[in-house]
Amino acid sequence: MDNNQLKKPDKKEYTFKAFIYHSGSYRCKGKNKDQLSSTEWSDALQLTVYQSTPEPVLTVSPLWPNPEDSVTLNCKVEHPSAGWRFYWYKDVPKLKSETTYIHELLPGLDSGSENDSYIVRGQPHTAAYYCTAKRGSPAYNSQKSKRRFVWSRDFNSAASLTVTPDRVQHLFESVSLRCEGKSTQWRVMMFTATDQLSRCYGWGVMNGSTCNIERLLYSDSVYWCESGSGDFSNAVNISVHFYRPESKSSLLALFTAVTTGAFIILLLLVYHFIKSKEPHSLRAPIRMHTQTRKLKSTYTPPLFQVKIVSTNQSVVVKTMEMMNMQKNTIMPHLNRLSSKVTRGLIQWRTQSTIM
Repeated sequence: MDNNQLKKPDKKEYTFKAFIYHSGSYRCKGKNKDQLSSTEWSDALQLTVYQSTPEPVLTVSPLWPNPEDSVTLNCKVEHPSAGWRFYWYKDVPKLKSETTYIHELLPGLDSGSENDSYIVRGQPHTAAYYCTAKRGSPAYNSQKSKRRFVWSRDFNSAASLTVTPDRVQHLFESVSLRCEGKSTQWRVMMFTATDQLSRCYGWGVMNGSTCNIERLLYSDSVYWCESGSGDFSNAVNISVHFYRPESKSSLLALFTAVTTGAFIILLLLVYHFIKSKEPHSLRAPIRMHTQTRKLKSTYTPPLFQVKIVSTNQSVVVKTMEMMNMQKNTIMPHLNRLSSKVTRGLIQWRTQSTIM
């Protein structure tokens, strides 16, 4: 940086408020008071001023701890350098406050920590955390990190969540989330796979301590209760499916049966259309009967049959004959089928003429 842009300091230190245009290389040297002699230039110092305040990235591990497990919180600064001190906070729900949560500094961090990790011993329940960093004097503060949750499946007497119907995999169906515990005020929260946090009123209807959801739309989301006394309930991870997983193979079999049957019917229609366009001289002669006699009606069973039976919420598809046909044998079957259809058409025309 051009030395003319800075005032000549009278001391060994020079302090200025840095802006992005101050980024550059800096050196210094000293002169005697008589200005007749001076030292050599120092080594260059590269100064980089970033346009925005750095935002720490908080990671937690594990996300779903077992009872009495320790949880590790890591706070990383986007542009790391020496001198940062780190602070971790726990979010406490406050339903009556203007903000969603209030923040409590974790124990032992009044002056921050030079270490960028913090261990929470014996994580008991669901909790939310964030971190900040600062350095220098006067202190230069980073932004707050994004909130990160640690989930617990264990029920506790202060707050608990019950899901009806009680399962983790759901179709697009109605679900009720009920909060119970030592409070009269509740809110039900959801955290999606895309890190979106919202309350029940955005996707359900809150009725007392119960959130009623008409249709589950968000897959792989975590739900929990927060009480007016500042407690988190157990958390539940709910997945949404288009179909029941156990019926996937049955649906595939049904699709195969339907498409096979449609293909055969299409071939029969094409065959009948071609035969109907042939000249009368090319068609098989029809024997005329002069005596009126009563014809016996006959019944020919279908060549294949598709039957759908509901058993244990799955679909069982039973097919006969056509389902197990191999590629190298389908044409002989179609030829025999065409012959039967032709004889049936001739018999029908004969019956129509006699009658």
